[in-house]
Amino acid sequence: MFALLLSIITLLGPAQTDTIQVSTQISAITVYQNQAQAHRSYQHTLPSGISTLIFQNLSESLIEESIQLTGNGSFTLLALSTKTSFEESTSSPSKLTVLIKQKENIEDEITARQSQIEVIQKEITFIDQSKSIVADNKLSTAELNELLASYRENLTDALNRKNRINKELRNLRLDLNTINQQINESGRTIRSTAKEVIAVISLEAAATIEFELSYLVNNAGWFPTYDIRSESINDPVELTYKANIYQQTGQDWKDVSFTINSGDPSSNAIKPSLDPLFLKYVYPSAGLIMRGTTSLKPSNQIIKTMNEGIVTGRVLDSESGQPLQGASVFVEGTSIGTSTDANGNFRLPKLQNGTYRIAVEFVGFVTNNFTLFIRSNGYEADIKMEADIFGLDDVVVTAYGIQRDRKALDYSIAEPEIIQEQPTIIQNNVINNQTSFSYELETPYSVPSDGKTHSVDIKREHIASDFTYGSVPKLSDFAYLETKFNNSSELNLLAGEANIYFENRFVGTSFLNPNITQDSISVSLGKDEQIVINRKLLTDFSSKNFFRNKVKELQMYEITVKNTKNEPISIVLEDQIPISGNDDIDISIKELSNGVLDNETGIVTWKLHLEPGESTNLRLGFEIEYQKGKKVNI
Repeated sequence: MFALLLSIITLLGPAQTDTIQVSTQISAITVYQNQAQAHRSYQHTLPSGISTLIFQNLSESLIEESIQLTGNGSFTLLALSTKTSFEESTSSPSKLTVLIKQKENIEDEITARQSQIEVIQKEITFIDQSKSIVADNKLSTAELNELLASYRENLTDALNRKNRINKELRNLRLDLNTINQQINESGRTIRSTAKEVIAVISLEAAATIEFELSYLVNNAGWFPTYDIRSESINDPVELTYKANIYQQTGQDWKDVSFTINSGDPSSNAIKPSLDPLFLKYVYPSAGLIMRGTTSLKPSNQIIKTMNEGIVTGRVLDSESGQPLQGASVFVEGTSIGTSTDANGNFRLPKLQNGTYRIAVEFVGFVTNNFTLFIRSNGYEADIKMEADIFGLDDVVVTAYGIQRDRKALDYSIAEPEIIQEQPTIIQNNVINNQTSFSYELETPYSVPSDGKTHSVDIKREHIASDFTYGSVPKLSDFAYLETKFNNSSELNLLAGEANIYFENRFVGTSFLNPNITQDSISVSLGKDEQIVINRKLLTDFSSKNFFRNKVKELQMYEITVKNTKNEPISIVLEDQIPISGNDDIDISIKELSNGVLDNETGIVTWKLHLEPGESTNLRLGFEIEYQKGKKVNI
């Protein structure tokens, strides 16, 4: 028993006396899509026995379960824990003194300008009173003209001076407000918090050990955006891959080794398992599956065809009710997607009848998923997003060019600009891991803890692609230029927004979604005004007849396409023959002009080649027979 007590006392002694306060700097960062991993190094000669290392001033966003401590020597890690430290500080008195002096100078300037305004106002009053001279004295025409000219000149000069000084006064008052805000900020007490990691280690003999402490942090991540450029239809597509990094961990990342990883440690890494599925009768009210805070209702929009539906809606911050601009709304497993506008509104293209999984994503928010059943109907979705960032009292998250401040609730988006000289690609090494890929930057990089996005151009590829024009005259009279390139795994693409540039001008944005089963990705490069398209109903060849209890309605359309460009074009046109959704409705085809009909969808396709100045006419005709006294949705 005595020997046991002696051993315990021996162990406890060094733990109490050999406590080392460790101050380290971040040496490397691996940033993931929704988190980041920080690496810190520390070297110290430790005595034999038990020592306690306290790693100080770590990010408050530190995730305790992710802490790892490794070293190059022989030691035993007995315990690893964390605690939160608090520190209060005030702003520099010298800065406050400078601000007060600036405030006094501005106030003196405001007083001087106000005095000038008073003097000018007296001048204007005096000039205006001079009009009484005309009434009290008989003046010749020459004298009257001279007096009026002088009156106009002096009054105009006085009013101009008054307006100029009023403008200066407005600017001075704005400056004064700014100074007052800075004085208020400088005079307040700042209370900051930080994490500490406490490591208790045991050594059999004294040794110099180089430790590496690593941990994950929230309030950090990155998302991809792209610039897709093409100078002409004869040139390959240039795709620039941008990593938009943000962090508000409370600590700046200054000149650190940087790795950008496509993984997401915050997501569930465990394969889900299946439970027994017991079938039973269900009675859905509207054929919907709703999850989270997504509210769906039938759309009031007119559905012109019987095999598709329109999905519109609005994406909002569930806490503030403010619209989220730039949120990504897309159909999982397809290339169909869009982004919300300044009011949070979105509109998905018409979806063919079927079941669809819709995903709504916005950086800093939990992804919202819901299921739609399209049965010749449309939906209006009211989507409220839940915040997914820890400790968002003052966090600013910037996503797809959008700034979000939890307190200010200020939403803005920067318009893409034409960049004549493109940013330099930061040299990096691409590493393809088993489940993700990484870009290791060859030079140190810095990201301040300001919550704003910091864009890094990490790759630029020239991709062979095919250019074609496409048009759906029933929905639009324009031809749209599209480019299509292979959805190769070597590109390491992730879903993200793309800025589209063609012929050195910005033409719009698109949503690039490589998570599709198709072998290629299509990107629209905008409409071409030099291709003239017109679709009209030929009334002379259309008719509506009644026979017994049946109605026969013949519709004949003519599509005219003209190439006014000085070069030949290839264009794909699409129209459609309606599909019967009722046994009482019969549809017969009268004219296709050699178009190719897909019997399942009713879509008719023409592939045309037009020389410069050439035009062509196509006809599409069909007859509908249905019961008298009823209407069809066409």
